[in-house]
Amino acid sequence: MSNSIPTPKIGIKKKDECCMSKKKITAIHVSCCLLLLLIIFLLLPKSQEYDKEFKKLCKENGYEWMVMQPMNDGKIKSRETCHGCMVGTNHICNKEEFLKIIENES
Repeated sequence: MSNSIPTPKIGIKKKDECCMSKKKITAIHVSCCLLLLLIIFLLLPKSQEYDKEFKKLCKENGYEWMVMQPMNDGKIKSRETCHGCMVGTNHICNKEEFLKIIENES
């Protein structure tokens, strides 16, 4: 008769620890992605609301709203296109600039 003491299965414990660390890493990645999406979601609506308000002002004053390069007196100011209001030969992408032009016309 042998009195042997059972030895713990060390391999299983290490495997479980490995799986737990992978689960923790995955949880951290998912959390970071969700946080990034939340930040984008919170920032995005503000810019869309601003564009909607600017677009409404443009159309209410009888001008055309379009996407094109910003222009001043028919001359392109930048290669980047933008949403903006076409006032004569000016394509204005900035609401404040548009309001100044409207004030000057009054």
